Amino acid sequence: MRGCGTPRPVTRIVVTGLDDGRDEVAGAFEQCLLDDAEAARRGTRWEVSGAGFESWLGAVRRAA
Repeated sequence: MRGCGTPRPVTRIVVTGLDDGRDEVAGAFEQCLLDDAEAARRGTRWEVSGAGFESWLGAVRRAA
């Protein structure tokens, strides 16, 4: 994004497989999301020291 200030973070996840397990994959990702009680308790931004993906994505600057 040129000329728009700081670009908005974007993540794309591609899941491949041999059968049609879309509902199971979608359900697994749904379970990873914060529910309203968790967001109220912790907030939407968490301080983290690492994500475990630094060797692929670089150092964590802040959680999205």
